[in-house]
Amino acid sequence: MDHREPVEQRRSTWQGRFRRPAVVFGLIGLPIAGSVLMAPAAANADVPAIEPVVEHLAFGASAAQVPDATAAQAYADAGYTYEDAVALSRSWGVPDVSQTKVKAGSFLVEGTPLAATPYANPSAADGLSDTQLAQLFVDTGYTAEDAAVLAQNWGVDPALAKVKAGRELKTVGVLPFVDAS
Repeated sequence: MDHREPVEQRRSTWQGRFRRPAVVFGLIGLPIAGSVLMAPAAANADVPAIEPVVEHLAFGASAAQVPDATAAQAYADAGYTYEDAVALSRSWGVPDVSQTKVKAGSFLVEGTPLAATPYANPSAADGLSDTQLAQLFVDTGYTAEDAAVLAQNWGVDPALAKVKAGRELKTVGVLPFVDAS
């Protein structure tokens, strides 16, 4: 007695074993593949844009998104240091210093000085005279050499650089290009 199955039976058994998973895969995979193929068409559909409201509320995002590396480089190129980012983080209430550098850099890339950001206090220097602002610059540990560096970078004379720096210190809390002694 030969216990082997005829060739036709073996072939149909083999096909039956693999046909069922193929059918199941087709039933599951077809909708997925269809959605992948339809995604480009759906992307061109006229759907109103949804803005990232959470980011606007959480950290004042702007309309134009700047890549993190570009923003961080702009922050460094503007003359700000890590210590400045720590001070800004403390002032802005942001625990992540690198996130602060990126956000500050994105403002700078967009052409918004840090004193004009939503995190600055533009009224902090109100009521202070130019002499008081220049004195604040000196009282916080900056020198005449620092004023000369700022004057060169800002394109003003050193006396006006001290006043402008005092205003920056009151509104933003940090200065680019120089470190306090």
